[in-house]
Amino acid sequence: MMKTEPRILAYTLTLLGAINLACANTPAEGSATGTEGSSSGTDGSAIQNLGYLYDPFSGNPQLQPETARSGEMGLQWAEGTQVMRATLFSTQTDNLMLYDFNTFRFENVTKATNKGLEVSFNGKLSAADVRASLTAQDPVDDSTGAWLPRRARQMASVGINLPWGAWLFGANVAYTGKRPDTALNPMLPAYSVTNVTVRYAVSPEIALTGRIDNLFDRKYQTAWGYSQPGIGAYAGIVWNQK
Repeated sequence: MMKTEPRILAYTLTLLGAINLACANTPAEGSATGTEGSSSGTDGSAIQNLGYLYDPFSGNPQLQPETARSGEMGLQWAEGTQVMRATLFSTQTDNLMLYDFNTFRFENVTKATNKGLEVSFNGKLSAADVRASLTAQDPVDDSTGAWLPRRARQMASVGINLPWGAWLFGANVAYTGKRPDTALNPMLPAYSVTNVTVRYAVSPEIALTGRIDNLFDRKYQTAWGYSQPGIGAYAGIVWNQK
């Protein structure tokens, strides 16, 4: 029997400091088209949550807080309801907290770096609301040069919502690339999951809803031994009190 993902009560405090710079080339007032460039830098820290410290099976009381420094440079284009963004990012993390399968508890990675590009689109195409994103990144353990475990180098998603009278149909496909895992299971395969939704407005206050998760019943794991749910169907009623 495959294990299910454990749930640990956790409290995490994150402290952030940021500097943002932006420049824009926007059109005259009344036009919906424009381009904008931006850059930002952020320093942050996260303290250890209670599960990482004191879980009886995987906790490590010696775990240190992690700190990170991030930088981004982005370009945004907009026309009407359509917005496209491209962002180059780089994050350097000290004392990254990861589960170690050699010690079977959470440990600190001395230094880790993740650099990459994220491209996204949000907007209307005909009557449909469309959103899409693509991330290509290179998460590395700087102390060994190895690919960080359970971090995919490619991720993508596409979603659409299409109204039709009192109906609203939706679909979303999410893709995650292969990831390194443990010595017993060196690589987790890539996977994609499709979810679909439907909503019918009976009145301005009441709507009937339906949802199918993992429509094609894909078998996948986010970590070795932790299988994720297969296909599932749900129905409900939404009441918005006026």
